[in-house]
Order: sequence, then C-alpha cells, then structure tokens
Amino acid sequence: MVIIDDHTIDFYIDEDPLTPENEPFAKYLPRIAIRMFPEHFLNQSQLVDNITPDITHPAWNEYSQNCYGTGLFNISSYIEGVETILTVRPDCWRLNATITKDPTLDWERRFGDFSGRLSQLRIKIIPDLQTSILEFEAGNVDIVDIFWNRKKRLDLEQNPTYSIQKNIHYTFSFVIFNIREERGILGNREPAPSNPLLTKGLAIRKAMCHAINREEINKIMHSGEYHIYNTPIYSNWVFGAILIS
Repeated sequence: MVIIDDHTIDFYIDEDPLTPENEPFAKYLPRIAIRMFPEHFLNQSQLVDNITPDITHPAWNEYSQNCYGTGLFNISSYIEGVETILTVRPDCWRLNATITKDPTLDWERRFGDFSGRLSQLRIKIIPDLQTSILEFEAGNVDIVDIFWNRKKRLDLEQNPTYSIQKNIHYTFSFVIFNIREERGILGNREPAPSNPLLTKGLAIRKAMCHAINREEINKIMHSGEYHIYNTPIYSNWVFGAILIS
C-alpha cells in the first residue's frame, strides 16, 4: 500500500509477490475491511530523532494491557491453548456517558444500553468442532458456532432450551473464466454478430452464466441457505448460526 495523504491509501493487489506481475487475489475485499490501528496512537511516543519508539511513554503502557487502548475489555488472564478471560473496563469509551447519551449518535437504539452489565467473559479454546458441541450440550459452554453442522443445528432448533442468533459469514463462491486470447473462444475479442457492443467471448461467457442454475445449486449443495448476488463485491455471505443456551 502507498499512503497518498491523511485520508487516502492506495492498495496494490498481488497474490504472489515473488512474481513480477500482480496476480488476482480473491480474498482481498474482506482484508481491506480490517480496521486499521490509528497510527498516531504510538507515533506520539517517539524519541527526539522522530524515529525510535519511546516505549516508556504512557501510550505504550496502555497498549501493552489493552490492545486497542479504549476497548470494552481488558485481558485478565490466559492459558495458552486453553482459555482467555476478559473483564470489562469501566472507563472504556463504550461506557462513557458523554458519548452514549449524545442524541446525534442515537447510541442506545443502535447499540443497546449495556443493561446486562456483563463483567467478565471467558473464552474457552476447543480446537475440535465436535467436542465444542458436546461441551455446549453438557452446559459447559454458553455459545457455540454451529452453522457447519446443519443436521445438529436443525435438531437443536427444535429444542426450546436453546435460542439461535443468525449471522452472515464471509464466504464467497463464484465462477472464474480464463479469457486469455490463446483460448480462442472464451477470450475472443471479435465483435459478436448479433450485438457488436459485445465481443464473441463475452457473449459466450454471459450465455454460460445464464445457463447455470444457481438456485438449483444452492438448493442441492447448500440447502438453500446461500444468498445469490449479481456482483463480485459482496456484503458477507452464507448463513451461519450461533446457539445460545
């Protein structure tokens, strides 16, 4: 990426940096959506040379305990590969009344009033997906991601003990055509006889896409739970489900 000014960054997409050309990279869109850490937060703590970080600056002390400085949680403790325990920071910006009571933000309607007053969150690390479901059914885990096991999800949906929260996951299935000219047909750049505004290759590709029954594919392969879009720029994908006991 190249920083153009205070408000603009140019991104150059290249799946394989070891080759001279820039290859397409299907996963670049969700990666661009990753929130950037504010550069000024730690840049304010440089020594007089304006290069060397001053790790004794309060900003670094804050960052060592709270990765994003003003988040809702502190990391209280963790055991590698077992669990992490988070506790609420009472002075975090999400609980700051001057922010949450600002009428222009309409905070409570958009984000809630935090009336549950959760004080601690324990995240257990269970690498095996099937074990996580067994722990959930045994009452040892409160929330489990279960969209990958549709049969079990449908079974638990019938149980009034559990409630479901649905989300749309970042997954994208699509068709890609190789349109290099040496392919002859799909990459043909000659005007199409019936519509000179299209090339022959584009007309054939469009015909193939129209011939693909996406609804039937969705029904057979994904139980009808995929969303069908007509653009490569997607807003999340694939139904997932989280069960809460």
